[in-house]
Amino acid sequence: MNTREELVAFAASTAHELKNAVAAIAMAAEMAQDEAPDDVPELQALLSRMQGSATRLAALLDTLPAAASVWPLTED
Repeated sequence: MNTREELVAFAASTAHELKNAVAAIAMAAEMAQDEAPDDVPELQALLSRMQGSATRLAALLDTLPAAASVWPLTED
């Protein structure tokens, strides 16, 4: 395996592991939002922002292996 292949494999593995954590955070925020009282709009807004941030982070993580395939590599 060459350095580029190792970098892409690392990026894919890392993205996969991080997406699991992000999915758990999103699920917890969704469950909390379902249980949170509707008369506390600040809490509902916070939980909604958490879900949105988790969605954006998951999308970014989807691009990580492809980005790693074109990152410049330098020789030491």
